[in-house]
Amino acid sequence: MSETTDLFALHGAIDRYAQRLPDGPAGVPPLFSPLGDTVGWFDRLATAIAPTEFSDGDGSGIDQDSVAGVEGPFPGVDEALAHMAERRPRGRSQQRRLLAIADLARVDPSYGPEGEHAELTALALRPLTSDGSFDTARALLSMLVDVETFAGAEQWEALQAAAGDVFTETLRVQHSPPACASWITQTEVAGKKVDALVIETTFQTDQLGRREVLNYLNPENWPDCSEYWCSMEFLGRSRSTRTYLEIVSLDCRNRSILPLRTCLDFRTRVTRSTTTLTYNLSTNQTRGDGKVVVDQGWIRISDAAPAGVTVRTHKMVKFGPPFDGVSMCRIVCLTGYGEVAEEMLFSCALDPD
Repeated sequence: MSETTDLFALHGAIDRYAQRLPDGPAGVPPLFSPLGDTVGWFDRLATAIAPTEFSDGDGSGIDQDSVAGVEGPFPGVDEALAHMAERRPRGRSQQRRLLAIADLARVDPSYGPEGEHAELTALALRPLTSDGSFDTARALLSMLVDVETFAGAEQWEALQAAAGDVFTETLRVQHSPPACASWITQTEVAGKKVDALVIETTFQTDQLGRREVLNYLNPENWPDCSEYWCSMEFLGRSRSTRTYLEIVSLDCRNRSILPLRTCLDFRTRVTRSTTTLTYNLSTNQTRGDGKVVVDQGWIRISDAAPAGVTVRTHKMVKFGPPFDGVSMCRIVCLTGYGEVAEEMLFSCALDPD
């Protein structure tokens, strides 16, 4: 299982917990990743990406009554925590794990410091501590469930200060979790107006120049730069357009999760100060699976003053049923789309081969 798959298992348990409350999300304590109005997204996701042996397409293949586990493409919470105990995630993934565990322990006290599953939770936190000790992880867990002091992501810097040397060096220097810039807009598909999800990210670095990050704009490199891209198969070129079969998944190595297969057209435009890669859904989807009905956007790298680059991304996407726009906003935020774009930039630039 990947870190992303295990994180979804934790967030899925939180989502199901909220569904059981008489007041719904209103009855959930303060979380680092507030639920908003998205209750029920997890079962729709699990049904959509599970192979037929796990789901018959109407949700009946998913164990709707289980809070801690799912009979489908995702592990149960206990299994996910056990996976996490065996590895230390990189970069922003450390922050995503920390906050997901904090939210889980807040909604389900059995995973809190005094709960019956406290040992599992602390072991999953141990790789995020500077000394890797169980006692330090247990103390960190007690800190994370303090909703009065750390009500949400806006208290990230206060949490950093309180944790001090308990955190890994990576967590000590990370900024607050970036706001998730995603919203629903209307676009046209086959002559009909449909709702689509728009995602935008912006980040800047003075550690790399524009020439150094051009590998980031080559789709063939993406599978080597991010775990979300399983493969990018070059299908051909027509003038300035290159066509690829993109295969992406929440976990490329997990055969219990169906990937998305989409044919995309790419074009590159270079000016004196910017390089832009644009992409759009190919008209020929013979090799695709038809699950994505809108996929278009651009990645733009601009020279920044006095040094470095500014990277902006814009993506409009719409998936077929059972995904709805509100649920997709939630999923995009939980996967850390903006953070993934930033991590891809550095991975592609620092490891171009």
